[in-house]
Amino acid sequence: MRLVLDTNEYLFAFGLLKEPACEELIAVIVEQSPRHSLRIPAKIAEEVRRKLTGEAFREFIGLLNTFISYPVNPSYLSKFLPLKNP
Repeated sequence: MRLVLDTNEYLFAFGLLKEPACEELIAVIVEQSPRHSLRIPAKIAEEVRRKLTGEAFREFIGLLNTFISYPVNPSYLSKFLPLKNP
């Protein structure tokens, strides 16, 4: 099943104000991959980048790396998604 999650799901899973339901949703998707595939549109990744701290964004990148065949370096991605809150 292909899934697209709203920006808020990522913010509440990785951000300062964590919601257990969002963290659990992400965990279930990761556990059940490749049965489920996660699609993260550029607009959502950009919003997540703007609203998470640098460390939380690196955790988000870790999630991306579980679903793709080559690792994404946060500094490389930041060239395309400007960092506003380091």
